[in-house]
Amino acid sequence: MKYKTIFLFIVVLFLFDSQNVLAQTDKSNEPFILGVVDYCDSAKIISTYNPVVQEIERVIGKKSILKVFPYDRLKYAIMHNEIDMAVFSPNAYIDAKKEFVANGFPDIEAFASHIANGRKGYYGVIVVFDSTNYLKLSDLKGHRFMFTHTLSTSGYKLPYNVLIKHGIEPSLEFTSDELFSGSHILSIKALLEGKTDGIATYLEALIQEPSIDTADLRILHKTGLIPYNAYVFAPGTDEKTRRQVKNFMFHAHENLDVYNRIFKNILGISQWFPIDDSFYNGLRPLCGVKRSKPEIYIRYKNEHSSLYNDTIMFMLQRCREELMSTNRFDVLDLPDAHAKDSVLFKIYHAQKNMYSISVYLNNKLLFNQDQPIDRISDFPEIFLRRILEVFPIKTRLDYDGKNKYWMVHYGTNDGITEDYVLEITKGQKKIRFTSVDYQLNESFTVLHSGQEQSLSKGDPVHIFFCDESSPANQTQNKGLWDNFWSQLDNIWGVIGLLAAIITATLGAFFSYRKKKRFKYMLHQANYILKEYFEGKEIDQNLSELKMQIGELFEKHYIKEQHYQFLKEKIIEIKTIVSQRTQISDSLKTEIDRITSDGVITEKEYNRLMNLLEREERKKGKNKEV
Repeated sequence: MKYKTIFLFIVVLFLFDSQNVLAQTDKSNEPFILGVVDYCDSAKIISTYNPVVQEIERVIGKKSILKVFPYDRLKYAIMHNEIDMAVFSPNAYIDAKKEFVANGFPDIEAFASHIANGRKGYYGVIVVFDSTNYLKLSDLKGHRFMFTHTLSTSGYKLPYNVLIKHGIEPSLEFTSDELFSGSHILSIKALLEGKTDGIATYLEALIQEPSIDTADLRILHKTGLIPYNAYVFAPGTDEKTRRQVKNFMFHAHENLDVYNRIFKNILGISQWFPIDDSFYNGLRPLCGVKRSKPEIYIRYKNEHSSLYNDTIMFMLQRCREELMSTNRFDVLDLPDAHAKDSVLFKIYHAQKNMYSISVYLNNKLLFNQDQPIDRISDFPEIFLRRILEVFPIKTRLDYDGKNKYWMVHYGTNDGITEDYVLEITKGQKKIRFTSVDYQLNESFTVLHSGQEQSLSKGDPVHIFFCDESSPANQTQNKGLWDNFWSQLDNIWGVIGLLAAIITATLGAFFSYRKKKRFKYMLHQANYILKEYFEGKEIDQNLSELKMQIGELFEKHYIKEQHYQFLKEKIIEIKTIVSQRTQISDSLKTEIDRITSDGVITEKEYNRLMNLLEREERKKGKNKEV
């Protein structure tokens, strides 16, 4: 009877699982749904994205549908796989990502953004009518003002922080009955109808609105360039569809027929380009978003009941407090299904008056420590250093063009101290910045070591804790080789190690070859630019180079990011040729000096671009005069 019950239970489980499989199979026949946040007039969104959905349908061979969602509804649609892909406004994306992590859903990450009106971003503005007496932000105190939505970047997050910095508390010092209109178009309408004295919106919304003359407006504040929308796949979107959609999006602007069908739109979108989550890092501190942190739950196992529990509990509480004091972690008091990291202490008597403490992180031994009972209070500091060492921060390098410095968007508010090292990856090279090479601020860190000339915006940055004097480091260094051979306790361990070494060696070899090809193509592009300055025709050479790069990418001989970089460079050179900039004598002298050795390095290339851009600006000013 017992075995019959078990058999029936297994059959029920099998049938239940089969239903799930069938349900998943049925979902594959459902239409592809693109969800777009209603950040502007819905009619404009529909007219812009409907042709995109039609092209996606053609590419993936499956019916595709467009849906427009309110700000706070889109994230739930993608969270529950009601849609396959979403287009978020920047802050709506940051908010959705934070909520995904907080609720234990699979993480989402932006894979693309777009270029519109010739830029990769837009400008937020606070505006009033020019006929009013509002000349500065403080003049708005005691008057009516309107935001759009709490998830809007330019319609709320950025202007709210600007107003606070100018001593204006919106909820207290504006007399509006309603602070939020719901959308940019409704805010503009309220301004036109005299229902508000000032609004927060974005510049393009004003320019594109036919019923308003921007000459009648006064801009009291204009933000820096805000990154455009984030394109995100739902966690349930299959890999094949992802590849097909990405390939279509990143090459759409190259096909004239496709370009004419989708990029002659009212919103001015003309191209998509690949990004990752770090594209929005510069926006996070400006939006006042609390950065999500690793969640850690601490527990312990007392191997001997004779241990002094009060002493152990005091030590564990100290460990918890040390972690919390760093501002690097969210330390949970109770186990949580969503917590990714768990710390386990195993404690027993090694000998008289000596504890032996083993610390496990996610069920893997992190370190052992023999601690005298009368020195147990020193252990929390040792524990903290070891935990910090295994939780590095990964981000990307940014550049503040206004203040002319390189920076990362992590600072003291994120727990960064002078014990951290910033390591920037440049191809095969790694550049390190220690505490003497950077300046810490609350939400960002500025680099100033003299090595900045070799950096590029978007370079990968590794921020890790590195205190050479720490007892933890000494323990780690001492035990590294002592434990090595003991871990290879059978032949399979040796085989696994050899396989890992071979795989790593082959990976490094092929990666090196790809980088070598990329550098060669880079050299060819720079050489073609040199030929242009020598007065030679380069159109055919550029076309041939573009074909070569395409072939290398199709054969996986160069990486995708290298391919995109080379493509952008060719477009940049073509733009120079099409502009036919008249070169002054002083500029010609500088160009001759740079190209005199017959080679143009990347640093020299960037120098030439800056010189030509400056020459073009001068030409524009002369025309105005």
